[in-house]
Amino acid sequence: MGKISVLLIFSVVLLLFSSCGNISDSSEALSDSSATSGSSQIEEPFSSEPSYSDFSSQSSDNSILPAVLTDGDTSTVYSIEHSPYELELNFSEPLSLCAAELCGISENVLSISISVKDENGSFSEVYFQSEIGENRICFLGTVNSDCISISFDSSGGAVEIGELTLLPSLTEETPFKTSAYLPVFDKSYDISKYASSFSLLSDVIFISGSAKWNENGEIIPGENLKSAIDAVRALPESENCKIWVSIAPQGSLIKNGTAGNSINSDEKISDLVSNILNFLSDYSIDAVDFDWEFPKDQTEWNDFGKLLRQLKLASPSTEISAAFYPYDIFLPDFAFSALDRVNIMAYDLFDDDGFHCTYSSAEKSIKYFLELGFESSQLFLGIPCYGRPTDRASVWNYYSDAEELFSSFDNLFDGSYYNGKFLVRDKAALAKHGSLGGIMLFHLLCDLPASHPASLLYSATDSLLLNSD
Repeated sequence: MGKISVLLIFSVVLLLFSSCGNISDSSEALSDSSATSGSSQIEEPFSSEPSYSDFSSQSSDNSILPAVLTDGDTSTVYSIEHSPYELELNFSEPLSLCAAELCGISENVLSISISVKDENGSFSEVYFQSEIGENRICFLGTVNSDCISISFDSSGGAVEIGELTLLPSLTEETPFKTSAYLPVFDKSYDISKYASSFSLLSDVIFISGSAKWNENGEIIPGENLKSAIDAVRALPESENCKIWVSIAPQGSLIKNGTAGNSINSDEKISDLVSNILNFLSDYSIDAVDFDWEFPKDQTEWNDFGKLLRQLKLASPSTEISAAFYPYDIFLPDFAFSALDRVNIMAYDLFDDDGFHCTYSSAEKSIKYFLELGFESSQLFLGIPCYGRPTDRASVWNYYSDAEELFSSFDNLFDGSYYNGKFLVRDKAALAKHGSLGGIMLFHLLCDLPASHPASLLYSATDSLLLNSD
């Protein structure tokens, strides 16, 4: 997707700063190539295909022009052997880039910094992130330069990379949506504060006080649901924003383990389907989301699948989504096609250091649903707009209150790990580059209004990143 053309890639010069060690292929080097005077030697990757030197051209100073570290084989490992671990990429003419994609990154890489050279020859840092993981899309925004520098901080030893590809664009013809969950608020709440956010949202999903179904399959709307819907629809900025409402069994049914009894026969499923469709019509709701946490056994999962399938058969034009955590999903295969969307709840997940919802966790979450058998276009990557303490305490801190992060590359503040604006851009780029249907923010009231430059929604919807219809 959007990779630089082969001819352009092969015109890239990889020069290590004079203080760097060699960059080499750690499997088996095919040949050595002389770099420009004063730079380190570059060893080309082993391949059963013709080596890059077969395609190389000579510059005016007779130096070899090797390729970017991309050969289509992540088992080929390129190594920067000595500190400082830096790559300088020079181009024959200024390029417009939006991201760098790195795959097969060694575990000892602690952080990545990317700087670009301006017309005066000065470098400025445009990207920095830690908690890198094995793969990373580093979203840069709009970068126009004939030289970029990529620096790696290592915990010790050589830095290894399987692939490095530069991306001029992430846009595609496939629509990419931006959605957000929104708790039902009371009548005194002024949602107009977030008017600018609705202009960037394709969908808003009401949750927490939205609607439940009882043991008889009757829909019980939240007390303030109608006024909340009316308040959003009254905003001119929400004109192109679809309104979804999330429904689930009543909490008492889930607590008592009897939620499955409400849909354990074809008759009960048919009644609930009719009640859902009437509810959507009565409240002028565009689409329905299911947030059942969780069916307790395979029988309930099977009946839930039947409910989804019957609802789609009864009203094919009604869009249906379900919110799932990226584990312990046992939805039957026959229900997959009934879902227009899966909202991946890729949050409240911690790594070994207690960091909340890193880039790697998002990547693994997407992989989980793809391996279940969902299409990438069905998947919406959930991104938290709140931080969690690294000791995993049951505390949810709003990003909108973490002012120290607004002008920072950082994600860690006051003992809690957040998804800051640069991490959010990387995650949105991951979703876009992976041809997902879109992203989902949880939740809108934890974020800043999109009119604020540090807003996570604003950061995710960079004009280069999205191509929504």
